[in-house]
Amino acid sequence: MTHSFPIPQSKFDVQAVERALNLGSLPDNETISELFEWTQDENWPVAGPVAKLLLSFGSSIAPTLSEVLNGGDATWKLSLLRGLVLQLEPDTWVFVEPAVRRLAEHPTDEEVSEDVNSAAQQALVQHSNLSG
Repeated sequence: MTHSFPIPQSKFDVQAVERALNLGSLPDNETISELFEWTQDENWPVAGPVAKLLLSFGSSIAPTLSEVLNGGDATWKLSLLRGLVLQLEPDTWVFVEPAVRRLAEHPTDEEVSEDVNSAAQQALVQHSNLSG
């Protein structure tokens, strides 16, 4: 698919993210979903820059973020909890807090084995400290 909004073409394509950061515009929901795919592995060079880019979109990322946190990929959830959720602004956090709370309080066996519940607990503590 051809985009007017720069999308990484590989896990090393940080230049696409830099171009996107310089645009200062908000992509459509489909593009946001495609960008989220580049956060699946926190070890990819592009994952951190994409998380920074996604954070710049504010609460428009909440539906896709909640969808992933409620999905079945525990490794991706862990990557997002460590690389994105901890940095959310309060106006976005309010939308994803229920999913994070479920991960912390009622994790699946896979989520426990991947340490997703601990990362979710850390996010809850951090955001409760930020809100007072």
